[in-house]
Amino acid sequence: MHQPELKACEACKSSKRKCTKQLPRCRRCELRGLHCLYEAQPRMIVYQADDNAGVLSRVRQTHHDEQSLEYPPCNVPLGIEAMAVDPQLELQLSSSNSPNFLSLDDLRSAWFLTPDAWRITPVETSNLAPVSNAMIQGHCDKTMTWLRQWIGTGSNPFIHSEIYRKSMPESVSDAFMALSTYLSKTDKTAEMVHRLIEKKVNKLVASQISGDEERNTIQDIGRVQSLLIYCIIRLFDGDIRQRHFAERHLPILHDWTKEMLLNASRATSDDTLLFGNALTNYSPQFTTEPSIPCQVSSEQLLWHAWILSESVRRTWCISMGIQASYELLKTGSGPCYGGVLVTTRKGVWDADTAFEWTKLCAEKSVGFVHRNASERLMEETKMDEVDVFALALMEIDVGSEKMQRWRHGNWP
Repeated sequence: MHQPELKACEACKSSKRKCTKQLPRCRRCELRGLHCLYEAQPRMIVYQADDNAGVLSRVRQTHHDEQSLEYPPCNVPLGIEAMAVDPQLELQLSSSNSPNFLSLDDLRSAWFLTPDAWRITPVETSNLAPVSNAMIQGHCDKTMTWLRQWIGTGSNPFIHSEIYRKSMPESVSDAFMALSTYLSKTDKTAEMVHRLIEKKVNKLVASQISGDEERNTIQDIGRVQSLLIYCIIRLFDGDIRQRHFAERHLPILHDWTKEMLLNASRATSDDTLLFGNALTNYSPQFTTEPSIPCQVSSEQLLWHAWILSESVRRTWCISMGIQASYELLKTGSGPCYGGVLVTTRKGVWDADTAFEWTKLCAEKSVGFVHRNASERLMEETKMDEVDVFALALMEIDVGSEKMQRWRHGNWP
């Protein structure tokens, strides 16, 4: 038996151009950044929010028919009027009669983009375990460990590895360098490092006083994370002067954190989080003539939007948690700012690619839940299936004894 001759790929066949028939992509598709397919694409799993938040429901899937696979430039995405989109960005968006790609309605109905996904809900205090100073201090120490992890690896449970990969706001780069310097300080350099931090945080706060500059979601996240890092360092360092100035910045941190969540909600409602975020917008590192467009799949759009939205929620949790924890340690009582929905399934935050993230989301529930659902989560999952960020929040809520029972399979 002879293997049948490989025919031209769908993109070249549709354009009536000669195909080099290379695998996995022909030369023409490689140069133009096109998807190169020689047979039907695998079925796309589409997920939408259903009655159970975080449970992915599949919609009708069909195989690809014999139609053009060259995607038109999306200077104005389908259904989006007068939105400025990078002309080098081509999006795999389709109308409802093209079953292989996600429509705008599919994208907008993702579980993390619904209006309810941004709601702050009061924590049911009747379900909370008694909190000791040791527990609160342990939570603060764990946050500091996560900051060390960021310096060492470029990510941690609330700073995603992808979020600053392409570009880093100046505020974040300053905070990264200040934190790195702080972690390597000695007794002889401590005073110098404190002056450096003081200079950087004053610069950050002063640059935001006017409020005239328009910020995108990454810049909102960046300024909150930067001020949060400075406050964590200064509040728990032990230096009286640093603690004094950090306390003066806590109200600013509180306002920025609330504003970050509100702006992200607005960016979701006007589709900016999907189509105007800095993760999707791509500037090529090398100049080509003619320019080669960057092909962005609908999976990539959703993954980037989720990274931003989840980063907002996790940063909100850490920021509000540190503020409440410090007040509790200082005075013996602290405010409870409520909680937001976060993704709790292990591995989703650590996915390296849009494909890996989509696969994880399609396999089972991502556990997009509120702190009030901690005990239900313990009943329905095992501890090794839960993300470390969610585990840290749960330990504060349910207490160490219940967590130990759960760890050894004795819960409920």
